Amino acid sequence: MTATFLLGNDPLCTEQYVCHRLHADVYSAVDRTFTTQTSIVVLLVACKSFYHSQTIPMPTDYACKTCDLRFSVGWFHYHLFETGYGSETLLVCTACGTQHSIQIALRNRGPEFHELHDVELTHVPKNDRLFALRLIRDNCTCAPNEAIALLDHLPVCLAERVHPYQVQEWIKRVSKTAIVLNFPVVERKPNESYGPVLQDRLHWCVVPLPF
Repeated sequence: MTATFLLGNDPLCTEQYVCHRLHADVYSAVDRTFTTQTSIVVLLVACKSFYHSQTIPMPTDYACKTCDLRFSVGWFHYHLFETGYGSETLLVCTACGTQHSIQIALRNRGPEFHELHDVELTHVPKNDRLFALRLIRDNCTCAPNEAIALLDHLPVCLAERVHPYQVQEWIKRVSKTAIVLNFPVVERKPNESYGPVLQDRLHWCVVPLPF
């Protein structure tokens, strides 16, 4: 047996899930369609009026003015990812009014280790000396004569403790030259978020007060 949960608003995204209270303690995605904001009325049944408050981009809170029905729809993200989950979506069952929470798994938990690199200038062909001198002066903060002296006694450290994405930027920076850069690893830290990629899961559900 499936029941409809509401996701977000304007427009409401509806997905088909197995309701925890009606059938099972896990959910499975079946289909996705888009409907208008008025589909929220399906849930209210006997409730004729309700108000909602919204703090963007956090979930929207709904509460009926004439009964105790309250629920929230929408999502919020986490700031720590050691559990393997990155965000949470609040849903509500249109058949019974049960509030559900779905944890959204990280699709990529990154490398096992985070590495930091130094950037070393190791080889400069004659035709690229002027470009290399600019690199040295820009990154080593030195006078022209000091830059020449450094260029004549390679290797030269141009930057320290850069991240992998910055390594790619350095490679692109010299890509039109024959300059050779080296990127030795100077620090290696375990990635606290690393682990197997998990599946989205039902985190909790709260049975609403009767209406």
